Amino acid sequence: MSCSFCCSGPGYCTAVPLSPWPRQGSIRTPNAFTPPVEQAHLYIVQGYRSGIFQILLDGHPLGAVGRHTYLVARVSPGPHRLTSITAENQVNLPLTVRAGRNYFVRVFAKIGWSVARVGMEPLSEEEGRAAVLGAARAAGL
Repeated sequence: MSCSFCCSGPGYCTAVPLSPWPRQGSIRTPNAFTPPVEQAHLYIVQGYRSGIFQILLDGHPLGAVGRHTYLVARVSPGPHRLTSITAENQVNLPLTVRAGRNYFVRVFAKIGWSVARVGMEPLSEEEGRAAVLGAARAAGL
């Protein structure tokens, strides 16, 4: 199992396990972003900042994202809730998902009092695809 390493200070490094699939380059195939007809793809991307964030989907652990990594989940149509919790805050992002579509969410670190705070925001299809193409897929749970 490979890892994506990120360090946020001297002597403080953490890693997110990477998925063995898709192999390098396969996300770049023409059908890579085509969700199943009766479901949707939900991509959660962590950008350039350090920090590891646990992600919950509808209250169930989905996995963790770190620097330049993403998670992907197939979800059924309807309302869903993404959650991430740190020692300083909790963010809940409600989403209403339609079948046959892609949804992209960026998770990011914000300055906190003693540890990083977490933030989440939806991305456009164009921004989301670019973010995923520049990241490695995290293993998820």
